[in-house]
Amino acid sequence: MSAAAQAHEDTSLLDGRKAQLAILNLGQTPSDELCQGLWDRKTSAGQHAMNASAWMVGCRDAPSP
Repeated sequence: MSAAAQAHEDTSLLDGRKAQLAILNLGQTPSDELCQGLWDRKTSAGQHAMNASAWMVGCRDAPSP
């Protein structure tokens, strides 16, 4: 993977983690449905700037230790 592609994936994962924290701060548990709803609310430009699969992993899955 090129450095640019890795940076794009890392940025997407980090943004997904921020969404996960927002969900947790609301006292909810991240799920496919909640994360998909947040993803769907992103603008087309916002979605285009992110790697969807990395973003969803960041939002939905607990960080690795």
